Amino acid sequence: MDRELLIRKLDREIKARKQAESILETKALELYHANQELHQLNTQLEKQVLKRTSELKESETRYRSLVESASDIIFNVDEDGYFTYINSIGTESFGYSVDEILGKRYVDFVIESHKESLFNYYSRLREDRVQSDYMEFPVYDKNGNVVWIGQNVNLVEDEENGYYYSAVARDITERRNLEIELKTAQAEAIKAQQAEKDFLANMSHEIRTPLNAIIGMSHLLNDTPLDVQQKEYLEILSGSASILQNLISDILDISKIDAGTLEPQLSEIDLVLLCERLVHTLQSKNRDRLVSIGFSSDEKISHAVVSDGQWINQILLNLLSNAEKFTHKGRIDLSIKLVSESDREYTVLFTVKDTGIGLSPEEQEEVFQKFKQADPSIRRIYGGTGLGLAISKKLVELLGGELKVHSIKGQGSQFYFDLNLGKGGLRKDIKMKSGSIADLTPEIGRHNVLIVEDNLMNQKYISSLLSKWNINFKICNNGKEAIEACELNKYDLIFMDLSMPVMDGYTACKRIQEGSSLNSRTTIIALTASTFLSKKQLAMEAGMKDFISKPFTPDQLSFYLKKYLNKSTGEKIDTPFAFSDELDTDVLNDLYGSDVVYACGMFEMFLSIIDGEMQELENICESGNLLLLRKQVHKMKPTFKMVGLSELYSMMEKMEGKEDIEDVQQELDVFKTKLKGKLQVLRIEYRRLKSEFL
Repeated sequence: MDRELLIRKLDREIKARKQAESILETKALELYHANQELHQLNTQLEKQVLKRTSELKESETRYRSLVESASDIIFNVDEDGYFTYINSIGTESFGYSVDEILGKRYVDFVIESHKESLFNYYSRLREDRVQSDYMEFPVYDKNGNVVWIGQNVNLVEDEENGYYYSAVARDITERRNLEIELKTAQAEAIKAQQAEKDFLANMSHEIRTPLNAIIGMSHLLNDTPLDVQQKEYLEILSGSASILQNLISDILDISKIDAGTLEPQLSEIDLVLLCERLVHTLQSKNRDRLVSIGFSSDEKISHAVVSDGQWINQILLNLLSNAEKFTHKGRIDLSIKLVSESDREYTVLFTVKDTGIGLSPEEQEEVFQKFKQADPSIRRIYGGTGLGLAISKKLVELLGGELKVHSIKGQGSQFYFDLNLGKGGLRKDIKMKSGSIADLTPEIGRHNVLIVEDNLMNQKYISSLLSKWNINFKICNNGKEAIEACELNKYDLIFMDLSMPVMDGYTACKRIQEGSSLNSRTTIIALTASTFLSKKQLAMEAGMKDFISKPFTPDQLSFYLKKYLNKSTGEKIDTPFAFSDELDTDVLNDLYGSDVVYACGMFEMFLSIIDGEMQELENICESGNLLLLRKQVHKMKPTFKMVGLSELYSMMEKMEGKEDIEDVQQELDVFKTKLKGKLQVLRIEYRRLKSEFL
């Protein structure tokens, strides 16, 4: 029994051992296969690593080749500002070797005046985590030459090393030099333009002064007994003087238009009546010619229009005179037609049509050019400068229209334009505001007038008129004599020439008004041959109340005498005077009271200088000079209050107190937006005051 148990036990052990050996053999075989697979995987992985490493090396080689061959400067700077890489174009651009740049701080190469701004630039990139930004700054090359760099910098995040800066830069020295040359050229152009203006001003003064005497003495001579031949000679003399006067006016008008100093003076005008009077004048002039002149108007134009009556008159007169010159027989017709109408506005088509010599298509392309006749022979045969149509085209454009021409050679021409015109009152309720003052007479009573004029012919002309009108007067040859006269006698009105020997009119005016003479408050009117706005500004700044351009007619002188001497005797304006509620009326009333002339003069001066003052302010702001900027703001600030723009005055005060140039720039941007709207208000108020009260 024991032996059987032992045998069975032994059999189980043998079976168990065989089973274990079988399992072990199976596992060993599996392990072998696993090892084989692992070996294959390792082999494949090693191949992939080698391949990827090779690709990375190839990619890096290509990248470095690309960077090294790039036309732009490429460099890296670490977080402490030291160069860690620069390509070959970078070293070549500055003449340094790689070893002379790597490991050095970027600020060591920058010009001293720009180091701080560049340091702040990189700091802002880091602090604000800005990914890309552009800046321009100057550096020194190895030879000490200044090189301007324009660079784009990227802030690159690096998990292992924190971050660094990667930049792409370019040498912009040539562009900067071109910009400097351009600014120099612009300055030279402005200088040349100013020289041209000065030349025109001086020449117009020199020509107008004797011309004033010629025209004036012609008027006086016409009032004396003359025989037929003398009248004929006088008509020729007056006609020639008129042509010369118109020529000077045309040249000055073109100069003013080109300089941008002309602005329309808006008022209500009876458009139909204006055209009727214009055509009637030409009809009277052309009675002996084989040309009939007609006018037709649209009956639907029942209201007056709001525009510049003087400009419209000048445009139509130029077009009609042009048609008159080139039409020997047939008709000249002026027509105004209503194109469209709204509650507040008319759109009117103006047409001047003639049966004259006409224009070819080529001539039509040149007819509006300055100093350009359509045909060179025209000047020889018909005369003229070729300025009339050029001026008309510019004036139409300033009024918001476009002057066009349709013509057939030998069959006549048609000049036309349309304008959007504001509606005024009904025509029957509107009195025509004509530029003519022939009906004015100086019924002004006994007054003393001082004439300060150095030209003997002009002295004779003015003194003859004043004697004829029974007005007491005294003539002085220069400003010094005028001051002495004002210390001895009281005058009701002073006419002051601006350009005189010994002492000019500006200085004399200031001395008279600043002193304790009897005439410190007497109205002084500028009397000059110049028509440039700059001269008028200087006259107003000196304290003069008005401005008369020579040559002037007796009626024009009569107008100013009546205007100011009647005021001094108590004649009042019918319409009550009040400033617009859109301005600071309290300040304006304190400054000007009821002196509309003074207020208008200040408004006009402000509007004429504000664009230049603002441009100067912006230029200083761009330069970054805070001290100079504050001086400019301080200089400009009071002028805003003087025209009732107190809100802008307060904004200027705030701007003046800023400590940072960027803060000023932000304030300036807001200020410019506000100023644009306020200037429109001021322009409207200036035109209203001038048309209603003066």
